[in-house]
Amino acid sequence: MTISAEKQLYIALYVLGTPDSYRSVVTKFDVGKATAWRAVKRVVKALCKHRNHFIRWPTKKEMDDCSQRLQMQYGFPKVIGALDGTHVYISAPAQDAQCYINRKGRHSIQLQVVCNDKLQFVHCYAGLPGSVHDMRVFKYSGLQQKCNDEYFPDNTHIIADSAYTLQKHIMIPYKDNGHLTQEEKHYNKLLSSTRMIVQRAIVVINDDIDVEPGPMAVNQLLQNEGSIKRERIKTTLNI
Repeated sequence: MTISAEKQLYIALYVLGTPDSYRSVVTKFDVGKATAWRAVKRVVKALCKHRNHFIRWPTKKEMDDCSQRLQMQYGFPKVIGALDGTHVYISAPAQDAQCYINRKGRHSIQLQVVCNDKLQFVHCYAGLPGSVHDMRVFKYSGLQQKCNDEYFPDNTHIIADSAYTLQKHIMIPYKDNGHLTQEEKHYNKLLSSTRMIVQRAIVVINDDIDVEPGPMAVNQLLQNEGSIKRERIKTTLNI
């Protein structure tokens, strides 16, 4: 049975956006199960083919515009995006199902994202089993390789929570040991407020959100660069 491209898109969006079974799809769209399955496969294949048109690293102008908007709204400077990770829950795979069980005992795949202030993803990495440690997700995502002045011009950075490791182009909060200065508390408050953009972006695609990445290991030189930069940012913020 041949159906229009428009109907195939509707079917795919319905399947991807709801937990309904294909039996429900067959009833709602008046198509056979095999037809519906092929429609979803075609649409997903087309989306993957064009993914780099929609999910791409920002241009210099886009970085400047994003950082200016975020600083005006939240007060934190030089931010071109926010980083976080989540688990996308799935049915148990037919093979190696045990590998996909995450720390909450559910089958999932890992998803790591960076988004801008418009909640648009500028970097995504997905597919590793839920049991894989988040440090490995970060390592394989290719994001660490982008943490240089070519991809972060003008001393810009992305922000993340304290589960990630501080470095020059990834700013994280000060660890609250009960003795933070007012400047450090203010820094943490502004960073946390700004970082909510990635939480909102993830909720848009995944209501059943689970964002709790483990510590990310980077070398000591990168951590030292990040510490120096964070101190400079802290002193420039107005309390």
